[in-house]
Amino acid sequence: MSIEIRRLEASQYDVLPNIADGYCPEPAKSIVVIAANESKIIGRIMLLTPAHIEAIFIEPAWRNGIVMNMLVDAIELEARAEGIVKVLAYAADSQMENYIERFGYKKLPLTVWEKNLCQ
Repeated sequence: MSIEIRRLEASQYDVLPNIADGYCPEPAKSIVVIAANESKIIGRIMLLTPAHIEAIFIEPAWRNGIVMNMLVDAIELEARAEGIVKVLAYAADSQMENYIERFGYKKLPLTVWEKNLCQ
């Protein structure tokens, strides 16, 4: 039995809701590669843009919570307008973790892995 590996075109994303968890990303912001045998899709992998909040800065005199709240609300509104449905936020210390959690973000039980593709 042969296995075909191929990238889905945007017009073919309609098959994704029938696979595993049913996740179907925005075609313009993703790449999906499937493995198929003669009768069905037997595997999939997705490359998604990791939308994440980064580079937060507020002048010390303005760090009273109001400016941070306004910035978070504004960036989330902009993300929604672009069709982004999920964002990540990274924290290097417990102070930033506390801020992030107050804005409704949930800590995930994940380890982040990185690979440099420019080597």
